[in-house]
Amino acid sequence: MKCKKWLPLSFIFLVITSCDRDVKISEQKANIAVFAAKEKSQFHNFDAVNFTYIGEELRGQVVYNRDKTTESEFVNFSLDVKACATDIAKDELKMAVNYIYYVPSEDDETVFEPLYTRDNYYTDEWFYTKKESIPPPTNAGSTNELNKKLKCKMGKLPATDVLYFFNNYYGSLLLERTPRGIAEYPGFLSIVNSVKTRKTEDKLVVTYTMSKEELAFLLQASFGKNIDEMTSEEIEWYKTHPWYSENIERTLNGLNLIRHTTTIEIDNEGLISRVTNDISYTVTYYETTHTIIEKTTRHYKFKNEANFVFNDETTIIFPEFIDYIDLTNIYYPNNI
Repeated sequence: MKCKKWLPLSFIFLVITSCDRDVKISEQKANIAVFAAKEKSQFHNFDAVNFTYIGEELRGQVVYNRDKTTESEFVNFSLDVKACATDIAKDELKMAVNYIYYVPSEDDETVFEPLYTRDNYYTDEWFYTKKESIPPPTNAGSTNELNKKLKCKMGKLPATDVLYFFNNYYGSLLLERTPRGIAEYPGFLSIVNSVKTRKTEDKLVVTYTMSKEELAFLLQASFGKNIDEMTSEEIEWYKTHPWYSENIERTLNGLNLIRHTTTIEIDNEGLISRVTNDISYTVTYYETTHTIIEKTTRHYKFKNEANFVFNDETTIIFPEFIDYIDLTNIYYPNNI
């Protein structure tokens, strides 16, 4: 589904949020409100942006072999990210992104402990990055590997270019920690039919809950054409394609959906202020390798929250950048 025209945001708020309780509205009106807010919330439209993200990811695979043995592999971690950019409109952009990477404790898997921090900066034509383990490793070899301080003179870059780099690097946190389409709203929202909205004094809240059939379609579509480039007519055609009908039943049989909810909050200025995801499901399938049939179950769990504040008064305090290894001659020799 593609929207050819935007309705005035004030009109959207008036129509779909006329009371402070959950109301039933059409899928189209809810999506129009979200689409408009997404377009308006592009970072380059503001002089300052603050972004925070916290999320947990679990990706696991269990293979049941023919000899009844199992092989398990699980990746479980969480991230805490803070980013801010200033002087965007002046094209003198300064940016700082700091994040902490957590892993489950060896004593208690439900408790996460910090493993390392990474700090990235861009200021005065230079890009700096620092990675530091927590606690500092005792092994000298691992110290060199885990603790790094690097810098590179990238020259004066347009603010949009630097934002594009950071948005791809850190914006992907939201995309990679969830099935494709959650943050790329058009394709995802066009296939979800369960839409609820509510209005408070300062925000509009739109919640999307995906059904098992809708998730199965999203998983199948991810192996074909990019769903975010498909019109509603193309989606309907795709659902009637023989390849889809042959594979969707297999996907449904092996899919166990526990929950799949995405909530988008829009402030009174029509800007996205928060996006949260609570997703958990498993996919089971069978593979034949050298006449041996193996059963594989993949586990996916994503729970995250991203917050945005635009044009807030922000001052970035940069470190002194001492002892950073200069890589300019390797990547940008013309800037020396």
